[in-house]
Amino acid sequence: MMLKLMCLFIPSFFCILTEYIKNKITERKETEKKKKNYSKANIKQNIILYILSFITINIIMTCGLYLKYNILLWNFEFTQRFSTKYVLISSIIAIFLPFVFEKIKEKIEKIKKINKKYKILNIKINYSQNNLKKLIKDNKRITNVSMYFITGIILFYILDIYIRYISCSISGINSVFSFCPNILTLAYAFLFTIIFYYLPTIPSKIWAILTYSISLLLFIANYMMLKIKSEALSVYDLNNASEGFEFINFLLDKINIILIIFIIVYIFLTIKNYKYLKLIKKEKRKLKLKNLAISIIIFILLHTAAILSLNDYEKGAWEAITYPKYYYDNFLNPKKSLSTAGLYEYTIRDIYLYIKEKNSSYGSKEEIEQLLAKNIIEKNTNEMTGIFKDKNLIMIMLESIDSIVVNKETMPTLYYLSQNGWNFTSRYSALSSGGSTILTEYISMTGLYHNNKYYNNINNNTYPYSIPNQFAKQGYKVSSVHENKGMYYNRDQLHKSLGFQNSYFLYDILENPKIFDDSQIIENKEIYNSIISKDNKFMTFIITIAGHGPYDSTNNMCTKYKKDMTERECFNYVAGTTDNFLKLLLEQLEKDNLLDDTVLVLYTDHQAYSYNYTEQDLKEYKQIDDNYKIKNVPFIIYSKNLKPTTYDKLLVNDIDIVPTIINLFGIDYDPNNYIGTDVFSKYHKNLILFNDYSWYDGNIYSLSKDIDKSSEYYSETSNYVIDRINLSNMILSNDYYK
Repeated sequence: MMLKLMCLFIPSFFCILTEYIKNKITERKETEKKKKNYSKANIKQNIILYILSFITINIIMTCGLYLKYNILLWNFEFTQRFSTKYVLISSIIAIFLPFVFEKIKEKIEKIKKINKKYKILNIKINYSQNNLKKLIKDNKRITNVSMYFITGIILFYILDIYIRYISCSISGINSVFSFCPNILTLAYAFLFTIIFYYLPTIPSKIWAILTYSISLLLFIANYMMLKIKSEALSVYDLNNASEGFEFINFLLDKINIILIIFIIVYIFLTIKNYKYLKLIKKEKRKLKLKNLAISIIIFILLHTAAILSLNDYEKGAWEAITYPKYYYDNFLNPKKSLSTAGLYEYTIRDIYLYIKEKNSSYGSKEEIEQLLAKNIIEKNTNEMTGIFKDKNLIMIMLESIDSIVVNKETMPTLYYLSQNGWNFTSRYSALSSGGSTILTEYISMTGLYHNNKYYNNINNNTYPYSIPNQFAKQGYKVSSVHENKGMYYNRDQLHKSLGFQNSYFLYDILENPKIFDDSQIIENKEIYNSIISKDNKFMTFIITIAGHGPYDSTNNMCTKYKKDMTERECFNYVAGTTDNFLKLLLEQLEKDNLLDDTVLVLYTDHQAYSYNYTEQDLKEYKQIDDNYKIKNVPFIIYSKNLKPTTYDKLLVNDIDIVPTIINLFGIDYDPNNYIGTDVFSKYHKNLILFNDYSWYDGNIYSLSKDIDKSSEYYSETSNYVIDRINLSNMILSNDYYK
């Protein structure tokens, strides 16, 4: 009870104290006579102000409690932790409330005086023309300034509220009514409009136009990322921007009537806001530094109050990933960070963290060794060790090939390989961010995760335990091939770092390449003979491209074949193009007498995120969680005369691919050099690690709402996942293997 009373009355005390100090300062400037009159005249006003402040503060905090916890202040049992936060936040609000009320009162008084003078004008015919103009001018200015601030705050706020609505529905964290992001956005909207208001005329107009434009571009970019990849835009995604521009046409498919109406409303408000700004700037007025300083202080106080409203978490504990503040402090999951911070705070903080972390390392050598020591794996062999020893290896990363197209009709060759080889039906893409293709490519070559935060490090790191380097040590000829240009994702540099002796990028080396046609890798004899050796053992990495979206009328491959294709028909057609490449590859290997001595490892980089799944599609297609749309994708190992086996209970993580392949080829290795494990090893954990620290064990997905998160099993598994992903990030950030 005492805690509750303290929380209710201390903020009001701060309000009263602030008003008292303000009055004292004002009174000292008056004469003794005026001082007495002032005190008598304002005693009633101050009582009203204190009551209003008390009511306002507690209404704000009650609404905050109700929106966040669905409970009312008077029904809430205070804890020491909550009461401290409550007092702190409400006291900050209380400190500047008297100033806000005072400003409102002044404006009301000014309007009353103007109206009074207008009445006098009607009586006094001889009122001077100059005074009349001044009154009209003052009245117009008050209207213009009021409308400028109203339209300015609304136009910045609506961008945030809409993008957070989409982000919250995907991320499953926070809601559009959460206290923190709403206050942060209102604070930034207020700051932007106040800066334009006080800046000199020309800079004010330039910065206003730039801010309007950048805000709209940020909104559209995040909207597209959330709709296509279920992820918010991060500054780290700009490292991969070149790849995105190649497929910009299918973005048009995500434009709908709601988005168009929303953008039209935003542009209308922008024009109105700019119009009011121009009218204000016509009148040359001196900059009042005091008012600007007060405005900045209000912004700081609002910003501080919003951040303080986030509940603290225990650092290092697995429960941390369930707290919004965790995603404010650590931008490891963009959509959750956006839901927590709001569009403007998210963008500014994202850039700040990028600059801060770009040249700094994460973790230390000692921390890496401590994490390695927590999960030591002894060297071991199993019944699968060396069964492919001295055979050739072709690894094929299939662009956007989902399980729903792996059937006799659409992809008969891939279906044949899945039925006559090892078919791992429980392999899941680990991704929940942008750069999905290059991320899977990197993981499947190194056995390490990489977070987009450390993308700049991957080209300059040392990878002695990567697949290309491990096979090169065994005397293999190692090479890679991709149709696209080497500049995309900086593959030309990355593949050298990974250990490929030769890399071939068809759009760079062929004069007239066939766009989006995987078959040319085999049909072009010069390329084929460069990646397949008849005289030496070879390890070849092939990245396909035909399966990439869009799957509508903007896809030239589909429209050339048949006009007016449905989306599913187009998806099937481009998947069939990739399948034709596989057919030609098998035929050519057979013709060259290499198929008996060659192992094919086929896996998809990510789900076809540019395809709009129907209800029927989703029935055919396994999902873990609707919000995350984390789905299982193909992973097949084929070798002639291999006993066909379907592994439906064995969970395969992206990081498990490298140690599994190295073990199958009988290459001596230290299992502690990889984050994942050989799937046939006794040390293999039947567990999928997603790079946002969530996990799936075949039965439960860690972020589902209907599971027991207090169990020892949940705690131990979550800690294991956090340790492994942090270890990988530290290895990459510090170039540990150098």
